[in-house]
Amino acid sequence: MPSAQSRAADVDSTVAMSSMQPVFADVTPTSMLVASLVEKGNLVSTLQVWSDDPEGIPNDLLHVRKLFQKKLPNVPVLGVYRVEHNKLTRMYNAVREAMEPELRLELDLWHGTSGECIRNIILTGFNRTYGGRHGTKLGHGTYFSTAAHYSVRFCDRRRGATRMMFLARVLVGAWTAGSPDLVEPPHRDLERTIRYDSTVDSVDSPTMFCIFRDYQAVPCYLVEFESSGS
Repeated sequence: MPSAQSRAADVDSTVAMSSMQPVFADVTPTSMLVASLVEKGNLVSTLQVWSDDPEGIPNDLLHVRKLFQKKLPNVPVLGVYRVEHNKLTRMYNAVREAMEPELRLELDLWHGTSGECIRNIILTGFNRTYGGRHGTKLGHGTYFSTAAHYSVRFCDRRRGATRMMFLARVLVGAWTAGSPDLVEPPHRDLERTIRYDSTVDSVDSPTMFCIFRDYQAVPCYLVEFESSGS
């Protein structure tokens, strides 16, 4: 994701009028829910520079779209939006600062969910009290995945429904293997005073992460897509 400076800087209007212009056409709101959140400023489609893209993709919305389509190439994308919520970002940063500096590992991970949960996540963040609706393989927490094609199974499954998925910034920190009985991460020291930050499906090569603290993740982007092809 962009650095603090690059996220704050919008793409120059002359650039947006050339190669960026098709992105604006693609992110037109297509549902009442998205339209209301756009109107209130919680979702925005103005472009920002993405400075560290290995393929040279110049803006954040197109970058997120490409990440999504790499795993779901046949799924029509209706829109990509950036989540704007300063309070959630401040809370997330506070959790980050409370962690040991050497363990402040952050990953950009996918979170699929149903349409009725979108508003709450955007306005109040990921709430672990809703954990367990789709299983508790790694514990009773909030789940994220490295792959969009896995997270899509947790999106709205109603026929004809528009589906939505978040790309979130997650403080995964130090992780360990998860299990269904966990309500918080296991201890990682003999004195039992320090806990792991997350649990995973594979310690050596994790693709699923479960976190147990609110504000340990922050929603950054929302991808809206059709159910056909997914």
